Amino acid sequence: RDGFKNPVVTRCKHYFCEACAMDHFRITQRCAACELPTNGIFNTAHDIIKKLAQAERLQVQKQGEDEDEEKIKQTTARVEGLCSSSWQMPSDFSDSRKGKTSWL
Repeated sequence: RDGFKNPVVTRCKHYFCEACAMDHFRITQRCAACELPTNGIFNTAHDIIKKLAQAERLQVQKQGEDEDEEKIKQTTARVEGLCSSSWQMPSDFSDSRKGKTSWL
């Protein structure tokens, strides 16, 4: 089920999408949930809008955290792979011209 689109609240505190409330109101002027008369009063459901926005922000934040966690796992695996590889110092690593070890 999709979230509310333009949520409204009736006087009896039932919540509906605005379009659904208007469609139902054309058929009967009673609340679709409890059958009390609505008298055509459908107020913007500010509390639901606020909760929906908060839930969306949390979902976006969670997605970002999941992506960050995945990047950390990939980087860790890559670093662990480098550390566990059998790397050996090349035989021509010493610079005999200067008598010093060459650090690349």
